[in-house]
Amino acid sequence: MKKKILLISAVAVFALAGCDTNTGSNTSGNVSVSSNVTTNNDKTNEENEKLKEENATLKQELEAIKASSDAATAKNAELEAENKKIKEELENCVDEIVDLKEQNDEIKRIKENYLKSNNSFEVSFINYLGESKTKIFNVNDYSTVLKALNEVANVNSSSSTYGTYISSIDNSFSDPNWGIMFYENYEAAATGIDGLEINAGDVFEFKHECWNTTKTENGTLDRYDVLVDKALYYYANNRLKNTYNEKNTYEGSTYWEDMALYKLINAEGQYGALYDQTLFSSNLLNDTLKTTISNKNIEELSGTDLFKFYYSARLTNYDFTSFKTKYSSYVESFTEYGEWDEYKIPFVTSSAKTLGLIDKLSDNVKNTTYKPDYSQWGPDGISWQLTGMASYKTLTDTGLSTLSFDLLDKALSKDVSLSSMILPYAASNKNIRELMDKEGVDVIESLFNNYFDLTTMKFDTEASTSDYSSNQIYAALVAYKVQRDTNKACNLFE
Repeated sequence: MKKKILLISAVAVFALAGCDTNTGSNTSGNVSVSSNVTTNNDKTNEENEKLKEENATLKQELEAIKASSDAATAKNAELEAENKKIKEELENCVDEIVDLKEQNDEIKRIKENYLKSNNSFEVSFINYLGESKTKIFNVNDYSTVLKALNEVANVNSSSSTYGTYISSIDNSFSDPNWGIMFYENYEAAATGIDGLEINAGDVFEFKHECWNTTKTENGTLDRYDVLVDKALYYYANNRLKNTYNEKNTYEGSTYWEDMALYKLINAEGQYGALYDQTLFSSNLLNDTLKTTISNKNIEELSGTDLFKFYYSARLTNYDFTSFKTKYSSYVESFTEYGEWDEYKIPFVTSSAKTLGLIDKLSDNVKNTTYKPDYSQWGPDGISWQLTGMASYKTLTDTGLSTLSFDLLDKALSKDVSLSSMILPYAASNKNIRELMDKEGVDVIESLFNNYFDLTTMKFDTEASTSDYSSNQIYAALVAYKVQRDTNKACNLFE
């Protein structure tokens, strides 16, 4: 009996599983509906999670935008405060200028009254550095201003059909951008020195100054160009003279002075020599050096001493016939542009061009793809390489674009390295002042603003206790000046 009951129960269960009492359909339909619901739920959950993620991302972006906006607002407030401060400082400067002008006018009135009460007049000479010599004279004792000026300073003058011409005062240098300017009672004189009339209370000033400036509205040079000239002439009148007084050999690093002096001697303008031939001449070389050069056995020369000798010897009347044969072999010896050759080959190639030996230069050198590793030592190497290349190819703007202020980060002497970038620009007759830093400050501005002391008239490297390379700065400035004044390419190495 138990087995029968179990069988009937199993059949009943099977029957119930196979029929839907409401619809009469197979129970497999109920399984399909349940699966769809589960799938839809999963999709909904996925979409919800995705929306949550997107919402979180948008929230983060919104927070970033808000932070950026807050930062911009804060920066604007900072800039507004800074602008307000600058405006106040500017107003203070204007007030100070007005005060100084009033004080200056008062000093002039006091001086005029003093001179008038003593029946006197004043004569001054102000040199290119602003240093002055002044004397007061009695009106009855001097009939001409020229006579009084001769009592103040050493005047070099001559007579002509146009009157007295003053060529120099206290050995003032000759330069196409500079001259002796006359002032009568603080205004530019309307006549030559012969036409100046003396009255009690008069003040006569003779200034050696740059006339070709934007400040005077008579020219194109700005204050930094004037600083270039002042620095170079101070260097020429002092350090350069001393160097050549003591220079007895062509060896060492004084070939930079030799290259610079050669360019200053040979720069030409419309009417011949451009610069002062008394200040810049082979007479600077002492007799010992000249004798050393003339007696040198060419066959004893080798390596870098060859071009060092050349740069020094060409400042004399040296006969280069035998030297050219020796140098030709030296030029031909460079068949590849190897590592560190940027500190040697540029001088070799450029001097080879001047000697008419540029065709002896290997095509492998001319067409090298080698680039100096300026990431370690600054721009010097690439500057020299480009300058050397300028002797046999035209430098493109793309090539020059390799140079930038960023390269100074690794420079040992930043003023020297900064000045080196002048060289390829001058060699290409391109204006180095177009090369600027991120703040819009050009190379010449940066050189004088950051590394030059107007009180001592020295660059930072020059003022250091171990100065071995500041002569490179002045040599580069010579290249810039000659190129600027002639509007022609000036390759210092040639």
